[in-house]
Amino acid sequence: MKEHKGVWSACVDDAWSNKYYLYDLRVYVPGQRAILENFVTDPYSVDLALNGVKSRLTDLNDRDTQPTGWEESRSPALANVNELSIYELHIRDFSANDATVPSAHRGTYLAFAEHNTNA
Repeated sequence: MKEHKGVWSACVDDAWSNKYYLYDLRVYVPGQRAILENFVTDPYSVDLALNGVKSRLTDLNDRDTQPTGWEESRSPALANVNELSIYELHIRDFSANDATVPSAHRGTYLAFAEHNTNA
């Protein structure tokens, strides 16, 4: 690994592709007056394990990691940047109280995949 201006980088071979990893950090915590060890995900990773517990080395151009229809999917045309609206939504809030979503999927990512619901 190499550090340059506070950013660490590493070159790895293809054997690392699709592997999960965590960073092992030791940081001083003033409130506890101690150096503590933390295992954390990579803030720059483009892929995370279920519930974000680990980062994954993923090549987004690899067809094996792309969902069906990935290449055909396009963002809608945007004539003017003023047409943009950005919202933040908690996964649970999207469907937790929506009776049209099957109860097992309410408040979960699976609610986004349901068809013919109000969600």
